[in-house]
Amino acid sequence: KVLDTYGSQATKYEQLSKRVDELGKRLTDLSLQLSRLVETLESAKFDVHEKKAESVSKKVEEVHEKIGKLEELLEEEEEKEEAPSELVEKLDELHKKVEELAEKVEEKTASEKLEEAQERLEELQAKIEAGEEVSEEELAA
Repeated sequence: KVLDTYGSQATKYEQLSKRVDELGKRLTDLSLQLSRLVETLESAKFDVHEKKAESVSKKVEEVHEKIGKLEELLEEEEEKEEAPSELVEKLDELHKKVEELAEKVEEKTASEKLEEAQERLEELQAKIEAGEEVSEEELAA
């Protein structure tokens, strides 16, 4: 009877040991998935920031070109007749406002994209913690 009890406990111990090993392997797999997810999110975040910066730079460049054309027109007008100093001051104010707006847009879009990426990371972490599988499409999103 003692041997049967001992054998039964040994079997239970082996089953528990196998289960612990399986769970350990699963945890390792989930950890790797999470690491890949974090890398993907960081890469995506960088790409988004880069694209936004390019877009803002292009718009700023276009505005600078338009301002340059306006300055040329003003200079031509000055040659014909003296331009009031008010126009020159307003043109300078426009330069400053355009630069301020470009900075604000860049800061706003960067912070919004960072918040979205953080929310996505939290969603995927919750899935992983709940034991759900995370697909490659979700990692790439």
